[in-house]
This record gives sequence, C-alpha cells and structure tokens, in this order.
Amino acid sequence: MSIDGVLTRDEWVKAAKCYLGTCKFQLLDYTVKMLGGDGGGFLGEHRLVDVTVRLEGSNDPPRVLHFFYKTEPQAMPEQKDIITQTGCFRKEVEAVDTLFARLRAALVDNGTGMEWSCKCYYTRPDVIVLENLAIQGFRIIQNRDPIGFQHCAVVLKALANLHSASLIFEETHSKKPCRLDSEFKDVLAEGFFRYSPNHPGLAWLKAGIKGVWTLVDHLRGEDYLRRTKTKLEEAILIFYELEKPSKRFRNVVNQGDMWRNNIFFRFEDDKPVEARLIDFQLVRYAPPANDISCFLYLSTRREFRKEYSQKLYALYYDHLSDNLKRNGLDPEKVLPWEEFKASCEFYKMLGVVASAAYSSVIFPNAADMSHVFASSEEFNRFLLHERSPEILQAFKNDDFYRGKATEIIEEFIEECIDKKFDKNFYLSYF
Repeated sequence: MSIDGVLTRDEWVKAAKCYLGTCKFQLLDYTVKMLGGDGGGFLGEHRLVDVTVRLEGSNDPPRVLHFFYKTEPQAMPEQKDIITQTGCFRKEVEAVDTLFARLRAALVDNGTGMEWSCKCYYTRPDVIVLENLAIQGFRIIQNRDPIGFQHCAVVLKALANLHSASLIFEETHSKKPCRLDSEFKDVLAEGFFRYSPNHPGLAWLKAGIKGVWTLVDHLRGEDYLRRTKTKLEEAILIFYELEKPSKRFRNVVNQGDMWRNNIFFRFEDDKPVEARLIDFQLVRYAPPANDISCFLYLSTRREFRKEYSQKLYALYYDHLSDNLKRNGLDPEKVLPWEEFKASCEFYKMLGVVASAAYSSVIFPNAADMSHVFASSEEFNRFLLHERSPEILQAFKNDDFYRGKATEIIEEFIEECIDKKFDKNFYLSYF
C-alpha cells in the first residue's frame, strides 16, 4: 500500500535502509510535501519526504531522514508523452542508480572529495529517491540573480569531478580501449535532441528557431530577417551535431542541461563554496567543453565571459588534473591542456546557439509564464509550436528579459552572419 500516493511502505523502508546502511530500524512516520506549488516541473514532479525511524537497541530519540524524490509527470499527458518518446526519465534513473555508482567505484576512496551530485537511495523506472540537499544548506539561485566568478568556480569544480570520474573509469578499466558510450550505451545515447520527424526534441528546437526569428524581426526588422533567415536556422540546427560525441576531442559523461535550475549552491558567510548538479535527463557523451560552454552562456553575461572565461578554463583544468593525479594518471596523457583549450574555443558556438534556442523558455519571468502550465493546450503550443506571444510580451514589459534577449540575439547574429558561419567546419569534427 502506498503511503504517499506513489511509493509503498516497503519501498521507503528500502530507501531508509540504503540511507542508514542497516536494516535494524523501525519506520515510525513520514510527511510529504510537494514542490513548485503542485510539485510540477518540466519533465518531472518533485516532492520532499521526511521519514522518522527508530534504531533498534538505541536509547536515542527517533531520527528523521530527509529525502527528495521525483516522479514522471502525471498532470499533463503532453509531458508524459515527451518522457516516453525521449526516454529521458529512464536515462536519469539509470545514470544516478547505475552509471554514477560504477564511476565512483573506480575512484580512489570511492570518490570521497569528488562529489558532483546528490546520493541516490532508491529507484524504480518511474521514481528516483535522492538526498535532500537543502538540509546541508544547498539551494538554487534564481535564473535572474547575478552570479560571479566564485559561483562559476564551484560549478566548474563539480563538472570537473564528474568529467574526471569518467576519464578515470575509462583509463583504469580492464578493457582497452574503453568508451563509456559503449559500456552504457542506452544511458548515454542521445534521447532528446534527435533530428527526426514527429520527435518532440525537433519540435522543441523548431519552436526555438521561430522564437529567434521573432526577436531578430523585432530588433533588426523584417527585411533583415528575410535576408538572414535561412542562415540563422542553419546555425541553430548545428546544435544537433554539437551534442554528439566528438571524433577529435576526448569525450566524457556530460550533465547535458547546464542551466541554473539544475545547480545547487552551498554558501559560507554568503560566499559560494560548493555546487552539486541535479537533473540528468539529458545526460550524454561529449567533450567537457560541451557542459562548460552551455553553463557559461546560459548563466553569465557577455562582458563577464570576455573577462573571466580563460581564468575559468584554467581553474577547471587544474581541478580536473588534481583529480587525475590523485588517481594515478597523467593529465597531459589523458586530456592535454592544449586539446582542452582548443575544445573550449570550438564549443563556444554551442553556447551561442544554446542561449538563443533556450532564451524563450528559461529567461522570461516565471510569474508571467504560469498560463503555459495551466492547460495541456497551452503547454503543447508554447513548448513545441509557437512562443511569439510570450516573447513579444516579455520584450515589451520585462527589462531583464529585454536586455538579456537583446544581448543573446546580437551575439548570435555576430557569430552566424557577421563572421560568416560555416556549418561544414563544424561538421568536420563529427
């Protein structure tokens, strides 16, 4: 019998057993709290659960175990359809339950000091039970709040932990050569961004392209859009190639969806000291620069990147190198500095394209977007077909969105039109 509408008592006992490392306890009580109003997210529903247990043979007061868990979305059939067609929830289940456990097992001390995400305590195909990071003081920074160098530093260290674990697994595996996309083919195969008819990933990106056209028309005029429309679409569609494993650069496990809502920060004296990554539904196999570029372009402003990108690349590489050395590997043989720098330059285009494609979804004020989740028709229309009404309304009334969108589109035009974007150059890397 379910105790929270989803998981049974026996399943929570299993989660508590994994949490405690013992089966000698009694489950006494539980409380459930939905997150995000009704608990709904884009591709999941989220809950907090506190489970009270009493350890056998202990005179201590009952202990409260804090869990966060997500399930497949139930409110809208359209969300469930996307989950089914892309397999993204299944991918995340297998990533946090199996892939990450295998990566940690290959590390010195089981990866102590190399954390990149939260602990997983129980899964089934439609449910993931994780530790509640908020109990440790972690929290999400809202997408409109400014972030600085130290925020970026702790995020890149978390990414370096994930990426170096991937490299260590491959380098120390008994099978030579070892590629994780062969060992974990189903987990790391691209599920969302597929260029195939009737696939939701294609519909999502096509809606993003139309959103870019709306902004270009608004900023540069109808005549400019007419002359550049084809080239702009061609540039955004290179996104599909840039998300694939590279033939020229070393590939690693990527988080795959590096925007603010998928990052938890912990602070000491108001300074960010640690970050953890969540939401691995778009996990893939690609060069480290893939994750790095998407994070920097989706989270920082252009002037910031001009000033700090090179310093952040060096910080990331130093941390990754330390992890490799700690596990007995030579960084210059595993991922040479010059190759890494070249990959960061190459994948800047991914950041430019991703920020343009994502701009109509992640940057408008959330309060102005509530109607999108109010009905299946609105959700389907906005996500997979037409976003222009929301884009134009936000551009008119929202100073933050107007400034952010203008910067993104102007940089996109500069890279794609002014610098004469050549898709064949990028295709040669895959």
